[in-house]
Amino acid sequence: MSGLGNIAEKMAMQASAFLSEQKRAAGGRLARGGKFTARVSVSAGQCQAFQAGALGNFPFYWQDPTNLKFNKKTYEWISAGLRANASPVQLAQPFTNLYISALSKVNYNLSSSDAARLAQVQQEVLARQAALLKAWQSAFGEIPQRTGNMEPIDVVIYRITQTWAVPPITLQQLQGAQDLRAELNRMPPSGISVLPALAGYLDALQSNSSLINQVTMNRVYLQQALAAVQSPSSTSGAIETNDGLLRPAYIVSTPLQRILDSLNSTDTNKTLIYRMTAARDTPKECSVAVNHAASDKVQIEDFLSIETDDGMDLFKDLIIPDREKADIELTFTGVTTVNFGPADFSMAEMKNWYWMSPINDAIVNTGKDVSGFRFSPMSQIDFGYTGPFGFLTGVTISKNASLKITTSRDTSQAIAQAAKASPSVRVKFLTTPISTHSNRSLEHGVSVASQAHDAPTVINLAAMPDRAGDSPDSTAFVICVHTDYPSAYLASAVDQ
Repeated sequence: MSGLGNIAEKMAMQASAFLSEQKRAAGGRLARGGKFTARVSVSAGQCQAFQAGALGNFPFYWQDPTNLKFNKKTYEWISAGLRANASPVQLAQPFTNLYISALSKVNYNLSSSDAARLAQVQQEVLARQAALLKAWQSAFGEIPQRTGNMEPIDVVIYRITQTWAVPPITLQQLQGAQDLRAELNRMPPSGISVLPALAGYLDALQSNSSLINQVTMNRVYLQQALAAVQSPSSTSGAIETNDGLLRPAYIVSTPLQRILDSLNSTDTNKTLIYRMTAARDTPKECSVAVNHAASDKVQIEDFLSIETDDGMDLFKDLIIPDREKADIELTFTGVTTVNFGPADFSMAEMKNWYWMSPINDAIVNTGKDVSGFRFSPMSQIDFGYTGPFGFLTGVTISKNASLKITTSRDTSQAIAQAAKASPSVRVKFLTTPISTHSNRSLEHGVSVASQAHDAPTVINLAAMPDRAGDSPDSTAFVICVHTDYPSAYLASAVDQ
């Protein structure tokens, strides 16, 4: 892991402890959202370091206030898959791309023994069918002719179910009858001789149907779940985003108002403070110690930058020049966790798409001659913990941090002079933008710790903006994330 990764990991560990303490203070209860079918249960403490990429910080305003549709930016963020072999966690292509690739290679097949048993049962069905037709011919003088799409056996069953019983019954009801003579209350006298052959035929159908239904229904479920993610529609449970597109359903379980209230909270129990010391080592590197732990070498610009409009980096050039060091304090307020996840496939309603049983069963059944879900052809996806087959189930966020830096010597005049020459400065932390300040606010935030000669300079930059935004473009700083690799534990066991 890189120095940047080590720093992020130490901060994530502190955040995990912070979340665990929040949970303990709440009596062991973890706040959850409304009732829904999605895998979005997040346990406090399971928090991983995160590095923002092209999708940036978390667009928490997940519901567009103008039309109440799902925010496209939030959808693209929460539906992203995870980059393989990445630490800290990074977002990658949509998870649905990998899911489609995996599920489209799954089929439901019978084992060799079950397939042979099915073939034997089907032969028995044909023999019992022939016996029933022969009994019908003996009782009524002839075998019914083929009618439309109905074969002679279909005509016989239709006549029995529709004319031998009042009210008429179905084939399924006939198969479940305890007493055929009582069920067929309008059976003609000649029909009594047909009953033994009918009973034998129904028994053979029952043995055949269990295996046939097993294959048929599982393949139907597969097709429906796959169609729901490949061609999302309102009937398949898709959600509409505020750009007018229908997309495979994801659900945010944390109500928007709760997110806003938490982000804007002044409760000190929702405040997380990181303390670090950065010491300049080389022209491009510094060593950073988080909470007095062992230090890690990192590129200065990857760790912290305070950039002016003309490209000058105040942190690198003025705050920690050659062999100097500085104490840094980042304060994140309104820390809150937002839970989300893909909507589970419902067999009863034939809606939504996230159904991991076929994929996980196929992983377990690899190389085995068993009845069940199997890959055909074999999937080439790495389903393990370091592979790409994973997604986020939650994100711990806050408003942008306030920043306090204490230098090892007096640099106040140099910083003030640089600030005057630049209308604004932009602060990045671990390569992620956290705030933009005017030169006036920077000048006002610079002071000298004491009247002593060459006393340390103290730089205070308040969180900007000081309240969470209220539009679909609003974002919050990502402190850490919660992940799910839904097949990794099985893939690991199979590999051993």
